[in-house]
Amino acid sequence: MTTIAGAQAAFAVWHRSLAAATGGHEFTTHGCQWVWQPTRARLVLLFPARPEAAGLRPGLAEGTRLGAREVHVWLNAAAPDRDLTALGFRDAPPVFWHAGSFDDVAAATDAHRAWDGRVGLDHELPEATGADRDELAVAVPGRIEHATARSAAGDLAGRGFAQLHDGGDVAVHSLAVGPSSRRQGAGTALLAALAGPLGTRGGPDQLLAGSTPGASAFFRANGLDLVGKGRHLVL
Repeated sequence: MTTIAGAQAAFAVWHRSLAAATGGHEFTTHGCQWVWQPTRARLVLLFPARPEAAGLRPGLAEGTRLGAREVHVWLNAAAPDRDLTALGFRDAPPVFWHAGSFDDVAAATDAHRAWDGRVGLDHELPEATGADRDELAVAVPGRIEHATARSAAGDLAGRGFAQLHDGGDVAVHSLAVGPSSRRQGAGTALLAALAGPLGTRGGPDQLLAGSTPGASAFFRANGLDLVGKGRHLVL
């Protein structure tokens, strides 16, 4: 069974993959693991066990040198935050971790309303601009898939990524559906499309997803259980 630690690890790999695909890099400062994502001028601190000023200050100084416009910290709910709050970090909406077997997800998605448009794997997205366009470079067929949902008229309705991890777990990331297309089956169709090709390789057969509180009900309705919660802080 997937643990919070496993979900965190998958989330961290995703952020490292985004950085590597877009010209960013990783660095460490006294136990703090940082990722620099230049396309969004975003500095990310990934799940420090004991975030202390000795590691935080030099990391933030490097972020300033790089020109960071955003600084995010993803934190286990049990980790101390005293030095983070002393430096001005504040809580953003928490992350809800979900996990479920591919069989459970398939059964749940089959029971939902079918999307009237088209959905499928697509590593091209003509509508994408800026950071969205640049981050498409993270997609590697058979390892990291990107899927789109389009209306019958061909308009983009939603998109998302899924990444295959060592051991067979698949993590869904950045799944989003436009407001006008919600509650019509587009999100469920995207989830099924992302889980399908990567979830047939054997292994633990677990699909993972981190979500905002508002999206948790969607994942639970589509066969994933709530594993636990984590914290997201911003500066």
